[in-house]
Amino acid sequence: MNKLSYLIFSIALVFAMSSCEKSLTELNIDPNNPTEVALNLMLPEIITQSAFNEGLNPNRVAGIIMQQFVGLDAQQLAYNAYLLPAGTMNNYWNTALYTGVLRSCDVAMKNSADRPFYGSVAKIIMANEFGKATSFFGDMPFTEAFQGTDNLKPTYDTQEFIYAQVQRLLGEAISELGSTSGYNGGDLIFDGDASKWIATAHALAGRYALHTAKRNNADYAAALNHVMAAYNAGFTSNAAAPNFKFDVS
Repeated sequence: MNKLSYLIFSIALVFAMSSCEKSLTELNIDPNNPTEVALNLMLPEIITQSAFNEGLNPNRVAGIIMQQFVGLDAQQLAYNAYLLPAGTMNNYWNTALYTGVLRSCDVAMKNSADRPFYGSVAKIIMANEFGKATSFFGDMPFTEAFQGTDNLKPTYDTQEFIYAQVQRLLGEAISELGSTSGYNGGDLIFDGDASKWIATAHALAGRYALHTAKRNNADYAAALNHVMAAYNAGFTSNAAAPNFKFDVS
């Protein structure tokens, strides 16, 4: 290669290097490991995990012990004899609840300022998950939850406090969910129908008011008010209730 060829090659190399303005960290991004997920993709995961939680160990254990049904296989056989290993609820608590649906709800709520439908639905689902969980476990983390490695030992709030937060979340969702503003898919239950989610929130508020009614007689009146609000919003039969189908074939 002669000197002229070397010169041309060197000039071309300089231009090629100067045109590359992105750093290695900008280029080395794994498309299969996103740091953010769109809300219309998060909501199906939230709804699915919430529905899946309905059949996990706490519900099975409670149903078998209350003799509402009988276990016929695997660990359910032990539940029939009231034998509950120490780790019976671990998968539900660790994976399905706190690092599962509740964490996803928290992220959706914090990132829905311009798409309030998603934040409101996330509040309804979070309220229901906390309501069920505090019924099972009593005191549990709420105010210091979802901090990750910044707080590995969050304070346990009282069951009374948790129930109050359930009602707060449902009340906020009812007030905020006046329309489907910002909705662009992902609702696997009501397909973006805000009125049906409002009715669901009222029904849940009535349910969890009844959970505390024996401690506070006024909750009976509150429960009745929410039940009537749900009825007036369209909850006139079981067919109107939220129903998730795992198999749509």
